[in-house]
Amino acid sequence: MRQLFSLRNGGAEVIVYEPGNIKAYHAHKTLILNGVKGIVHNCFVNCTNQHNCVPWSEVLMEKFDIAKVDSEGCENGLLSLTDDYIRKIPKWVIECHSSETFRQLVEKFLRAGFRVSFKPYMWQTVYHIAGRERSFHTKAEIPQGFLLIMTAYLP
Repeated sequence: MRQLFSLRNGGAEVIVYEPGNIKAYHAHKTLILNGVKGIVHNCFVNCTNQHNCVPWSEVLMEKFDIAKVDSEGCENGLLSLTDDYIRKIPKWVIECHSSETFRQLVEKFLRAGFRVSFKPYMWQTVYHIAGRERSFHTKAEIPQGFLLIMTAYLP
């Protein structure tokens, strides 16, 4: 659950962007059931083919301490943002299914001054850790065929 992840990592309030009435409803109920202060926006972030979509530039007008990005393809929009936009949030946790997009994101975050680590996961009914967390460096080998979870933070 995105909401609980944010609280475990130091968040006091959770802001959720969850597309679709059912998903947004369940996100809202999860907040209530766990006594979490927060807001649920019923929309996609950075999509190109949906009517209820908000661009990253608008999302990043709000103040966040941590961003958890796990919507398929949503991470691609980060590649076109300026470093100043990315640095508005000091810690990012990003799920990435494409090793090429992952490498581009890591290089972008490193150039913006972040420290980056990642952990590979594989799908077997649920996601399982497939390796240890590693710091990223330019010669790092990126495992193929895995979900890669990148953590980037400003030192």
